[in-house]
Amino acid sequence: MGPRAEINTPHRPAEPPGLGPATWWTVAALAAVRLAIVLFGPYNLSPDEAYFWEWSRHPAFGYYDQGPMVAWAIRAFTLLLGDTEPGVRAGALAMGSATLLLLASLVRRLGGSRRAGCLAVLAVSLTPLGQLNAIVMTYYLPQLVLWALVMHTLWELRGGAGDTAARGAATAPAHGADRPAGAPRAWLALGLWLGLGGLTHHTFLWLGLVAAAWLIATPATRRAFTGPWPYVAALVAVAVVSPYLAWNAQHDWVGLRHALGLVRVETPTWRGIRWGGVAYYVEGQFAVLTPVYFASALVAIGSAAARARRDDGARLLALGTWPLFAYVATLAFAGRSEANWTSAATLGLAAAWALRVDAAWARRGWMPLVVPAALGTALALTLAAHGAPLFWSLGGDASRPDRDPLHRLHGWRRLGEEVYAARRALAGPTPAVAATVDDYAIPAELSFYAPDHAPTWCPPIGRRHHQYDFWAPGAPPPGGSAVWVTRSPLAGDDPVRGLFRVWSAAREVPIVEPWTGVVRRRFYLYECRGFLGVPQDRLREF
Repeated sequence: MGPRAEINTPHRPAEPPGLGPATWWTVAALAAVRLAIVLFGPYNLSPDEAYFWEWSRHPAFGYYDQGPMVAWAIRAFTLLLGDTEPGVRAGALAMGSATLLLLASLVRRLGGSRRAGCLAVLAVSLTPLGQLNAIVMTYYLPQLVLWALVMHTLWELRGGAGDTAARGAATAPAHGADRPAGAPRAWLALGLWLGLGGLTHHTFLWLGLVAAAWLIATPATRRAFTGPWPYVAALVAVAVVSPYLAWNAQHDWVGLRHALGLVRVETPTWRGIRWGGVAYYVEGQFAVLTPVYFASALVAIGSAAARARRDDGARLLALGTWPLFAYVATLAFAGRSEANWTSAATLGLAAAWALRVDAAWARRGWMPLVVPAALGTALALTLAAHGAPLFWSLGGDASRPDRDPLHRLHGWRRLGEEVYAARRALAGPTPAVAATVDDYAIPAELSFYAPDHAPTWCPPIGRRHHQYDFWAPGAPPPGGSAVWVTRSPLAGDDPVRGLFRVWSAAREVPIVEPWTGVVRRRFYLYECRGFLGVPQDRLREF
């Protein structure tokens, strides 16, 4: 490679150091808008958020299907702000803003201009996926921060610790000019970030593999493997993640068993590929990242991959993007993937896109048309994702309200309050409990939106395993009562009917969109009396 990374914008006049006021104001404006949505918007906690909030009430080093980082973050903010929607989501707002600043800083360190850093922030933020990841508190938020920190640290280990863009790309230093590769502090930081990433979710393992590949492939860092610090970093990472590994070992490796349970290909040949899952994966990426931006970003990251052998910066972005996309694609071939599983890869994607379009902008002297097309389309589709009630009020088809992309963020407060009132009315000598076996979403939402935050009972009958199986059952006492909650009426021979002596008729609870009167979904409540006890464990799978 030459004296400067090819990913840099050529012949750009020197800029002052730092991100620039445009980036800071953009991040501040985005944070203000998101705070307003959290405080005044119509969105209840998503099922995953409520589920992770339940985790936070049971601090541990591990949980059923992932590490403890998201639960710890929620615990920290709810101790400050209470068990409220803002309390649960405060971590998302803080970590979302930190990720944007780290992304802009990474673009600058790779030789991009202030404008490129701001473009990367907008590219990530204006898509539906970026908007959701900045508000909804899931494990993606700590993972995104740590992903960005690892990429920063890898670049520092190369010897690019200084802000090369601050002096202009034309004067970017040669390998190691700022700092000798292999600084102990950077190696220790890399081990720490990777270890903390392992406490978020098993997909962070891919970044560990990416980091190792980049360090070995980059001449300035490959030499460090003759010394002790890469191995010290690995030991630090293992030490940090070891409590989670120990928790899994003590619980029959349930995290691994759950992960393997997500992928089931009955025929181990090409005929076993579920092509519908592949189509769903591709469509999902274009939907959540929006067509114009995603297509142009694929071109940019493809160009980075083509230059990866001779360009350290391009190699960093390509390795930070393609392996995760490929991993989720393999899950899609087996018939299981979700569009947001590639969230961490969107950082490298945005950086590559911003650097490419900014370089074209600098060469031509005018804004490439793809910039307003990509950002405008992304913003329009993100706003449209919030606009289902407006669409219905204007006469749009409301026969399938579940097609609203934010459908799962509505109705939980109403359901929680209804079930709480029913529990109060049913209580006798002992309190009545809320109960369900439908999935992990309903019990978590019922507990969060009940004024007393009472735990919901999930007997082990006819459902898959989930985190509730690791806590005290919360069953009613013998002869006690419960309010049973389902998404559809129970059949007369449903096995759960053997839990109680008396079942009332189902009472329907419609969740109505207040602006339009559209029924978003329906739940059914039963008053159950005379608890008979729980039969032998009849759980289905992990």
